[in-house]
Amino acid sequence: MEKETVKVSVIIPVYNVEAYIEECVSSVRNQTLKDIEIICVNDGTRDKSMETVRKAAGEDLRIQIIEKENGGLSTARNVGLASARGEYVYFLDSDDYIMPETLEYLYRTAVENELDNIYFGATTIYENAEIRKKYYRRFEGYYHRKREYPKVYPGEILLQELLENDEYRTSACLQMPKREFLVQQGITFLEGILHEDNLFALQTMLCAERVMVVNQDFYVRRVREASIMTGDKKVESSWGYYRCIREMLVFLEEKQYAGATMECIGDLLTIIQRDALWSIRKMSMEEVSRKICKLGTAEEQLQYRLWVQNIIRLHRQTGMLSRVKEKICEGTKDKR
Repeated sequence: MEKETVKVSVIIPVYNVEAYIEECVSSVRNQTLKDIEIICVNDGTRDKSMETVRKAAGEDLRIQIIEKENGGLSTARNVGLASARGEYVYFLDSDDYIMPETLEYLYRTAVENELDNIYFGATTIYENAEIRKKYYRRFEGYYHRKREYPKVYPGEILLQELLENDEYRTSACLQMPKREFLVQQGITFLEGILHEDNLFALQTMLCAERVMVVNQDFYVRRVREASIMTGDKKVESSWGYYRCIREMLVFLEEKQYAGATMECIGDLLTIIQRDALWSIRKMSMEEVSRKICKLGTAEEQLQYRLWVQNIIRLHRQTGMLSRVKEKICEGTKDKR
């Protein structure tokens, strides 16, 4: 396929998803938009997932396979992004799938409106009745936005509106950014952590000048046991939140945003800390000591320990995490 005919690059990291990968890849092959490339990154899968992918690649020349050692979701996405040639890029999780008209609708809308990024919603399905009962309240309707966002926004303004309406969602699978935009802004996925979408979502939205939200649920999110969102990696989960918050603060130091935006970001960081609390409150410091030695540098490990202890102390003292917002919003009056 010639470079100029690739409208969308779809990047699919593949790791131990043999039960779901055929449905995922087929949903992309059957898109009404045909001028696409499908980049499947084998992240060291240990099951038969790649047998399915290789069979599909033999039938569809648009499929490109990249082999790599296991490094996690972020590294696989970054490897795929480095190889992508499309005008826009789309990151699809290999245990989920998209509706047939997804890429055509998003691409046409993005081009017509000269967008840096376009956002959309998702429906939720459950692997079985037991999973549905266990996680229904957490996920049902979560990815569907009820409000309308009928115009092109600067990303900074859209962030404010979505947070105000409690409809800001961080999943990289619910956006389709322009590849040139990501390259120019130097945005990739932070490697070696869980919950990397938190940082990616904030960076892509704040750096974008023209974004839109389409009120359609093109993505189908599968809730299953042992996924990143439902798994029980408590230390690794809280470490991912910690690293995202730390990198967000570094990112914000290099930018100048209005006071209203900084207040919204303060709210967002409070939310992330609140999410981290669900993992932290179930951890013991013995577990932290056992696992933390494999994560980050010695300095980062020390800062992480202090962060965990501080969250526990604040939670015990106040039952809330509002101090994070107060710290990030310091000095915002001068920026108004």
